[in-house]
Amino acid sequence: MQSLALLPFLPLPTGCHHPFPTPPMEPALAPLAASSSVALSLGLPGLNPADFEGLGVGIVSREPDAWIGLAVPALLPVLPAPTTQGLALNGLIFQLLPSGDAALDDLPLIDVLPPIDVLPGRDIFQESDALLLIGDLPLIDVLPGRDALPEGVLLEGSMLAALQPALTGSLAGSQFQPTAVFQSQGAVERLELSDRFQFSIPQSGVFTANLSSLSADADLRLIQDKNRNGQVDAGEILAWQWERGTQSESIRRFVDAGEYFVQVVNQTETAATYQLQTDFAPAAADPLKFSLAVSKRTGLEPLTPESLAAVERAAKYWENVITHSSFAAAQTLSVGLYGTQNPSDTFLAYAGPQSYRKTGGDRLLPASGVAVINMAYANQYNANPGYLELVMRHEFAHALGFGVAWERSGNALVSQGGATYRSDTYAGRAYGDLLGLSQGVAIPIDNERAHWQEAALDAELMTPRAESLGTATPLSQMSIASLRDLGWNVNYGAAEPFALGPSQLAQSSLARTRQPVVIV
Repeated sequence: MQSLALLPFLPLPTGCHHPFPTPPMEPALAPLAASSSVALSLGLPGLNPADFEGLGVGIVSREPDAWIGLAVPALLPVLPAPTTQGLALNGLIFQLLPSGDAALDDLPLIDVLPPIDVLPGRDIFQESDALLLIGDLPLIDVLPGRDALPEGVLLEGSMLAALQPALTGSLAGSQFQPTAVFQSQGAVERLELSDRFQFSIPQSGVFTANLSSLSADADLRLIQDKNRNGQVDAGEILAWQWERGTQSESIRRFVDAGEYFVQVVNQTETAATYQLQTDFAPAAADPLKFSLAVSKRTGLEPLTPESLAAVERAAKYWENVITHSSFAAAQTLSVGLYGTQNPSDTFLAYAGPQSYRKTGGDRLLPASGVAVINMAYANQYNANPGYLELVMRHEFAHALGFGVAWERSGNALVSQGGATYRSDTYAGRAYGDLLGLSQGVAIPIDNERAHWQEAALDAELMTPRAESLGTATPLSQMSIASLRDLGWNVNYGAAEPFALGPSQLAQSSLARTRQPVVIV
């Protein structure tokens, strides 16, 4: 057992340059079983930015008894009196200060302002933010697959130790299963957040799982710990296709022999009971394999082999987003690639479906496509093949039907007024998540009804304007969800970190300088 103390921070006298009070108060919490990292909020009320040297610190607390360790004045709720054992605020859980382990004066104050997407409505930490880490304990990131925890969620009692693995993406404590075929009936508690099951697969084949009998919203994921670090890292969620509410969920993925995990994740503040059933069918190849194949045609001579390889990587990128064919057999979406010389035009490239094919459910999905690259920018592409790869990721999404098929082939995903993508869709629900809402929200789109609106979504991959060289253009769950609205089987685990900043909520009239327009 480790005795943990909640140390309230007192207002500092003028000229004080150390945030920690002395002497420390007696432990305010009951003893709590804990690992080396236990979550609890810390607060520094009454701090003056002038009291800190070499650290950008803003106002840490609006209330004398608020217990906050990160300064985001515009987002802080009025917190309850300091009687709880933990607090989740804006997607972050703050570390607890162990009692009696070190002299408070010896505890370091670490200046870390990382450019990571962890706050709702914020892209990065700014210089005015105070980010305080106690000792060498790391800041806990947001819940995997979630932009943030709801503000003011309280963490109490022994649930703190159970909460940490889910928040950090840890796979520790997984229940070992002797085979990939198993059943489980359980409940993901309000603050436990996830159950994890570990198993081995001795040969390649198709793994499937179904989550049913839900009493609250929960998600189902297939994970492979590729680097064996015991954490869920980028690219390690192989299958995840969420539903909302108590709808059943299913996942499918062709896998090679290896170690895998299934995770059941609670997405609400109430306990979620569930029934989980998995299956595995050995196979040398995926009978429902999806491929996006690039067929090189004419006009590509100005591109170097490195640039052409970048185009191929962009195509392969989507094979991790689309998990398997939506038809009764394997599917190869062949995209003809052309080059054209248009020095007076401002487009980098354009693409779209060329033919459609009916699925088993009377829906039409692209069966082939075409993509055209403007060779007027060949020198720039050859000097920066990675930039061309990002451009073609965008274009191959159009070949899959993004934007182009929103109002075609039996789809009606755009509102009657034409200014927004409908709220009652998978993409609309994903946009609601970005806004911190528990409901679908209509998504602003551009005038051509083919992209997300630039002013609202800025650097997201599927906005109409390309970003400057070196600027990240993440693929959000919202764009992946739009492909699901069209009928594709998707993996939300392929999404990249993306968050909306406050300026993006009110900059529709703000002029910005961008690279040439990417036009469909």
